[in-house]
Amino acid sequence: VTGSVLFTNAKVGKDAKVVDTVLMPGVVVEDGAVVNRALIADGVRIGKGAVVGSADSKHIELIANDVEGVN
Repeated sequence: VTGSVLFTNAKVGKDAKVVDTVLMPGVVVEDGAVVNRALIADGVRIGKGAVVGSADSKHIELIANDVEGVN
């Protein structure tokens, strides 16, 4: 977790990367997921191995729904 804000009960799994991101209350970032430059809404689940946002983006991506992981 780098340059990010994690609210109450936000959880980040093993080997997950969270960079320049805000995780609202109850967010779960599962193992191996990568989240860059994003605002993740309350209670959203980012699945195992999922990739959200881009380190090169000038914009912040808003994620309001669960994101499926990679099998």
